[in-house]
Amino acid sequence: MKGMEKQHSFSFCPGHAQFVVYDVQAEYDVNQDPLWGRPDEREAALSSRLTELAIGLLDDQDVTVVLEVGLQRPSPPEGTWAVQAQATLSVPSGMLGIRDVVADGPAFVAQVPPGLLNVGISGRLSAEEHLFLLRVWPVNTD
Repeated sequence: MKGMEKQHSFSFCPGHAQFVVYDVQAEYDVNQDPLWGRPDEREAALSSRLTELAIGLLDDQDVTVVLEVGLQRPSPPEGTWAVQAQATLSVPSGMLGIRDVVADGPAFVAQVPPGLLNVGISGRLSAEEHLFLLRVWPVNTD
């Protein structure tokens, strides 16, 4: 876990085969495009806004999310991951939430460095398991 300082793990069952990573204190902007997208057979779909990132799943089922928070870019994750992606997310409040795409409140909240963050996304998707490793670190440390 080089470069990662805190690790959190939790499971929940998001509806509409998506979950959202977002700044819990950000104001909703009605002018933004909706966060909808279905994956193809083996890949997650990503949809992003400035303060929200939606990750699509193969279907509605439990997802396990491992969130690693660090101050610098981590080394590549160990193991085999079918999904590999990276996005940038603004979290000025320093409070990162994870929720169902249509839920009002978070299923989980973690403290992160405030500001612009890189989000490394690694996923294993199968009929039996939806597992995502999300790694966040400040943009200015790349």
